[in-house]
Amino acid sequence: MERDVIGNPLSTQEIMDLLTTGPGQIRTPIVKVGKDVVLGYTVPKLEKIFG
Repeated sequence: MERDVIGNPLSTQEIMDLLTTGPGQIRTPIVKVGKDVVLGYTVPKLEKIFG
């Protein structure tokens, strides 16, 4: 399912549902790069991809 997140942004609860499997249980690696948040990649994997 595609969603226009610019015109119809995700709610805080929808974001939390994507990121967690329960209270205090993160589903995916989360890395902050500057102002951006990258989901699903660790720093070593990002460095391998982008150098």
